[in-house]
Amino acid sequence: MSAVYVYENEDRTQFRVIAMSQVDQKVVINSSLFKELAYGKASDTFHNWADALHMYGLNFASLEDASAFEKTMLDCVARLTEVAPPPPPPAEPAPPAQPAPPSEPAPPAEPAPPSEPRPPAGG
Repeated sequence: MSAVYVYENEDRTQFRVIAMSQVDQKVVINSSLFKELAYGKASDTFHNWADALHMYGLNFASLEDASAFEKTMLDCVARLTEVAPPPPPPAEPAPPAQPAPPSEPAPPAEPAPPSEPRPPAGG
């Protein structure tokens, strides 16, 4: 059994599905959502989706949980489709750094003035 969360980064309009095993609290699903996401239902309670590398699937304990998750997923994809900004233009490459001109060697340090002799300690 797993707990399933859908997180939103409101600043960037991004969504992520995280599922954690309730037995050992390990992450079993960590999936970003994107506007081209194809959401499917193998049955009323088994839902799946895929990205370029993985196929994800969840089997829900109830039809109500499955329906709520489906609605959330489809709402997320709709929001991504509505607000997807065009990609930013490529950044201009920085000009190459100019080498620093050779520096002159530092003049030799002047010797420190002699210090006063100190009496031996404890005496």
